[in-house]
Amino acid sequence: MDYSITTLLSDAFIEVWAAFMTFLPMVIAALLIVTVGVVAGKFLGETVTKLLSVLKVNDALSTVGGQHLAEKAGVKLAVHEWVGTCVRWFIQVVFFIAALNALGMYTVTYFMEDMVYGFLPKVLVAVFIMVAAGVAGEWVRKAIER
Repeated sequence: MDYSITTLLSDAFIEVWAAFMTFLPMVIAALLIVTVGVVAGKFLGETVTKLLSVLKVNDALSTVGGQHLAEKAGVKLAVHEWVGTCVRWFIQVVFFIAALNALGMYTVTYFMEDMVYGFLPKVLVAVFIMVAAGVAGEWVRKAIER
């Protein structure tokens, strides 16, 4: 067996090249998945924003006192934009998780799935409860003042 430096280097180069060529299709697939996710997320986010704007969700929230609460808190409340942004990011994260799966990064995928499917829904429910409580409190305040 020949153990010359050129043979060792060429064998190492061939092994690295073979590993790279095996991994390259997975990288291309992951990039394609992420690209589709970015486009789909942007499209769906803008669609939801426009739909909620046409449905005048901000006006409906303003009539029940939500806009007044937001102004008291010093926040410019644009519910249609906020929900559209949440939809966009949710879709993009789901596609990002799929891209990680395509690369075989299962540990990172499990962590991301736990965050997206476990933690974020709880945060969104908590935000919804706080907004509903604020709106209900404002409604009760107006009822008492009358």
